Amino acid sequence: EAGGEADATTPADGEYVDYGAPFATTEAPPARQNYDAVIVGAGWAGIRAAETLLSGGVENVIILEAADHVGGRARSVNLDGSINDPSKVGDASNVPYDLGCEWLYDNGNAMEARLVERGYMDSALANDRYTAVPMQRGAFYRQTRDEDTGELSAERIEDSDEWIEETWHKGFLQFREEQWDNLEGWSYADAIDQYIEADRWTDDEYLQFFNLVEDVIETEYTADAGDLDLHEVEFFPRGYTVRSHYASLPGMGFGNIAADY
Repeated sequence: EAGGEADATTPADGEYVDYGAPFATTEAPPARQNYDAVIVGAGWAGIRAAETLLSGGVENVIILEAADHVGGRARSVNLDGSINDPSKVGDASNVPYDLGCEWLYDNGNAMEARLVERGYMDSALANDRYTAVPMQRGAFYRQTRDEDTGELSAERIEDSDEWIEETWHKGFLQFREEQWDNLEGWSYADAIDQYIEADRWTDDEYLQFFNLVEDVIETEYTADAGDLDLHEVEFFPRGYTVRSHYASLPGMGFGNIAADY
């Protein structure tokens, strides 16, 4: 009370008092628990690590996750607002929006084999159009806004494949090869800027294409293009691209699959 003396309470012998808590508590902390393995992170790497341990006979395993969902960077936002919901796997009425990863390489890797084996990729395998080779073919659109109505419209830009060939395969990749020694220690972002300046690209549509390429690089490696070393990372050279399955389909979603897995 105002003007009164503070009530100083001295804990009895053996009594636990946590003065670091918002309010002092005498509740004892949970008993110590021992595990043979502690995995930090419930993303795909953590899930696979747990699966490997369990299959090897190590059963006393715990996964620690800071987020409120399983899947880590694989994050599927569903039509009802839920995130990484295992009940949405196989639900054809739900179309997920993947904020993390949405492509799975079709090159015989172990993850592909496991997901195919368990039926998670059935929707993607049902139609060839859900499997693509990035940067091999493409379609680009120009978005404009009507000055009177304010409505947006998108118009397809013709000859998209020729754009890729001219600006990337015969353009930047050739520049990279010719200037290999001079670009040591350079990032993709810096090298692309140098290429634009050296070849004097000024057309807005071509410059926008290079912006899109940098976006794809950052999506592929989940890193800033300014941090990716040009000599260490091989980004989509001709003939090196890999077929990939699209996972953001009705009844799928990488995050939902991770939560169900």
